[in-house]
Amino acid sequence: MDFSTLTTLIIPISIGGILSGIIAGLFGVGGGIILVPSIVFTLEFLNYDQSITMHIAVATSLALIIPTAISSSQKGSLSFSKLIKLTDASKRFNFSK
Repeated sequence: MDFSTLTTLIIPISIGGILSGIIAGLFGVGGGIILVPSIVFTLEFLNYDQSITMHIAVATSLALIIPTAISSSQKGSLSFSKLIKLTDASKRFNFSK
């Protein structure tokens, strides 16, 4: 890839990352709302097969959850007692058979 192609990719990806951080911070939603479409558009710009671009984008977004969860648990942000209560409540209100 030449420099001009990289520049045209870096700018939209950076804007997508900044927007996803702002939206996640303001509204408490996951950054995937912005990241997945931006990854799809980037892959389509790079002429990837359209039948796999959504799969790659969602897989990339889900893979980003792992380091986020690890860093949150190491900072002490995870309360295991609240996690147990949430798990018990979800078992209690599970309506599937």
